[in-house]
Amino acid sequence: YAVHLVKDAIVIDNELLIHNLIEIAEETEAKEMSERLRLINLEQPESKFDIWGKVTDVVPSAISCFLKHKDNYKSAVLEAVNIGGDADSRASITGAISGAFLGAKAIPKKWRDQIEDREKLETIAKKLYQLNLVLSDGVLRNSQ
Repeated sequence: YAVHLVKDAIVIDNELLIHNLIEIAEETEAKEMSERLRLINLEQPESKFDIWGKVTDVVPSAISCFLKHKDNYKSAVLEAVNIGGDADSRASITGAISGAFLGAKAIPKKWRDQIEDREKLETIAKKLYQLNLVLSDGVLRNSQ
């Protein structure tokens, strides 16, 4: 949900994003996630969460990392990694949210150049983006 909420945003209001995520969690009866989202601390993304693997800890921690460094992809992802614990999950979630907000160009070129099968993945990403545009315009919604 966080990726969807930030992908078209120009400016992110931290409190509003957290509020919207809490509402979504409550609407989908994800009570534990809702409670954990309320604990987000932007100064110390790891402070209220277990650093190992539980989705209700990793996701809010990743959101914290993004919001703490919302204008810098590299800083957000490195913050997520340096917390330790389930760093790969946290960093991938943080990277997805930050990338949706800042765009692919925000990812350091050195990092992009090291991605295995990068060109193939970029082709798939472009096709998914085009599909999203079509669905957003309602062209396919009426025929489903």
